[in-house]
Amino acid sequence: MFDRIRNLDGILKVVDGKVYFDLEGFNIKIELNSDNEWDVCLDGKQVSSYNTLRDAVFSVIDFHKKNFVLVSNII
Repeated sequence: MFDRIRNLDGILKVVDGKVYFDLEGFNIKIELNSDNEWDVCLDGKQVSSYNTLRDAVFSVIDFHKKNFVLVSNII
């Protein structure tokens, strides 16, 4: 999963005891919450929650495919 996050230009951050992956290019964060689940946040708002990091990453990849598929064609 770390390779997939890295391929999305994700960066692991630990700030004030909070663990999250920041995908700056997409304004997406995957945050570990107090229930040891992973929240996917878009523009600072939680949009979904998953039991595993794997499921959270796959949801971000799916979101990326649906919303940013044309970016590579334009460049």
